[in-house]
Amino acid sequence: MKDAFSYIRFSSPEQAKGDSFRRQSEKADAWAKANGYRIVKSWEDLGVSGYRGQNATKGDFGEFLRAAAAGELARDSVLLVENLDRVSRQAPRKALSRFLSLIDCGIGVVTLTDGALYTAESLDQDKSGMLLFGSLMVMIRANNESRVKGERVAAAWERKRLAARDKAHRLSDRIPGWLTPGRDEAGRRTCTENTKRAGIVRRIFEETVQGLGHRAIAKGLNRDGELSFLSQTAWQPSSVSKIIRSRAAMG
Repeated sequence: MKDAFSYIRFSSPEQAKGDSFRRQSEKADAWAKANGYRIVKSWEDLGVSGYRGQNATKGDFGEFLRAAAAGELARDSVLLVENLDRVSRQAPRKALSRFLSLIDCGIGVVTLTDGALYTAESLDQDKSGMLLFGSLMVMIRANNESRVKGERVAAAWERKRLAARDKAHRLSDRIPGWLTPGRDEAGRRTCTENTKRAGIVRRIFEETVQGLGHRAIAKGLNRDGELSFLSQTAWQPSSVSKIIRSRAAMG
């Protein structure tokens, strides 16, 4: 049996709660079984953007590309992806270059949505050029979709920033756990300090300066009967770490 590699990517952490991972996994398994391949390794970039190429520079896909370029992967093996936009949503020139460089390493690319197999041989033998042209059109569409979405999100945040400046509206309903939301006499949103919780934040920073680790700080808070802000349960080292790293604590 020939080797296959599956690659699963989605952009936002929220998608992990949905059906994306299961759908992509099952499609890869089904194709491999039906075509005489075995999946020898799965690569995953969950919650990693393909628009700015982060999956290829910081994610698992970057490791896959380096292994392919180094000749560590068997030639004639294939990469299984749901669609080409899982590989990249960058500008079409960059996406096409990465796609072709992978194929030049002897790795085929299978798009599970339509069952298309892209290899050096299939592209070279396609006299009409439609196979390559079709892949380029997918890349153009994916990049345009991400660009438009980015522009809409940026415009929405700009409106929120203006509302925050002119009408004292909070940018988001999510505020630091040591603040209490409210409204003034004019009905505008306000935030006031929760004295008890702010004291806990100061304690966390003071104990950090003293050299205590996140685990030791969490144990001390739990020993004193303090509850974490969001879950109202015992403190975890990760919760302490988030407060230490949060820029919101700077005011």
